Amino acid sequence: MKPILRLRRHYLAIKIKAIQVLYIFCLLAFGTDYGQGILKVTTDKSVYSYGDMIEVKVWFTNNTDKPISIYGSSNCIARINFNDVQMVTYCTADYREFYFAPGKSKVWIWYLDPKVLGIPTVDGKQKIVGYCYPFKDSVYITAQKYRGGIVFVGLKDSVSDEEYNKLRDSLNASVIARSYNTREYEEWSISNKSIDSLVAKYKADPRLRWIQAKRDLYFAKQFETDIDYTKEVIPNIYSLSQNYPNPFNPETTIEYSIPVETRRGESLQKISLKVYDVLGREIATLVDEYKSAGNYKVTFNARHLERSREMNSGVYFYQLRAGSFIETKKLCFIK
Repeated sequence: MKPILRLRRHYLAIKIKAIQVLYIFCLLAFGTDYGQGILKVTTDKSVYSYGDMIEVKVWFTNNTDKPISIYGSSNCIARINFNDVQMVTYCTADYREFYFAPGKSKVWIWYLDPKVLGIPTVDGKQKIVGYCYPFKDSVYITAQKYRGGIVFVGLKDSVSDEEYNKLRDSLNASVIARSYNTREYEEWSISNKSIDSLVAKYKADPRLRWIQAKRDLYFAKQFETDIDYTKEVIPNIYSLSQNYPNPFNPETTIEYSIPVETRRGESLQKISLKVYDVLGREIATLVDEYKSAGNYKVTFNARHLERSREMNSGVYFYQLRAGSFIETKKLCFIK
């Protein structure tokens, strides 16, 4: 009996080790366990005209029955990324606790001004990602490439004012700030030119010590609320959130948003939300019906599957379809 017992213990050790490895893989693949709260990124609209200010909100909500604490810099506890454009965020050196009682939300707001930041840098679909470590969410908007912005230039004592005036005139640039009582640097406001193209063209210009796009990013304001974001924000775009918890066993929650469909005057839209394995085989249909605009959540329980569709430990996919909108995300199941 002892050899059998040793073999059984060895088998259990291997199985536990395999589960641990899979769990680590899932954390690496998905970045965070969303069972500790909800992060949501929203914008004031989904389609922007040329040069429109873009309002971005990052919401963190404690949707659990226990307090949650997140730690970080006062200026950088929440951050955003716009289409991977490199921006500068100045973080304070403090390291403090942000406490969230059950049901509490905190909101951070940014106002992205194309005339200052020179964004978007491309036409069409733009991706905005919000972070509140270890949480992350994203939203998509449509906007035109902006030609203009602010550049930061280093001046040389050996170059005359007349020469700099000629350079500014050729670039249709105006001085909006300069170093105090020295001839060290200036900030130029640019019109009708991509500031990234301008920086690339003039970075080796002998008249300048340096030139770079000035893209300093700060959130404009923050506030706390007892109201969950789903009750305050009317969806203006389709979105599919990362499931939570993730990895999961046996149950996980998936949230999605459906905007008002104005183009066809439809009050209801056909919605489909399904789960697939890595080979594309359908595992479960979570939603297959007409729905009105709003924020929704659905619970997926792996124990309720038919025997022929039982899930093994691993990575799966869930896909939301609504008209021409399709979005797919990964989820991880640990048996």
